[in-house]
Amino acid sequence: MPAKYLFDAVETNKWLISIPIAHGYLYIVYILTALQIGVQKKMSLPIILALIAAGTLPFASFVAERRIVKKYS
Repeated sequence: MPAKYLFDAVETNKWLISIPIAHGYLYIVYILTALQIGVQKKMSLPIILALIAAGTLPFASFVAERRIVKKYS
């Protein structure tokens, strides 16, 4: 998004519009995967929601997933 507003990159490179679209679809896959694993491992709802919320911050999902793997594996 910063490139869109700062450099007017989307107007000159139309293929860049596919990046946020792919990002949105991949985030939906991340949410569904977190829900599936949460149900399989019988996690509490706050932990599942925290795992999903961690996906909104850059690199926080990697830290959260590492902790979940250590705790539930």
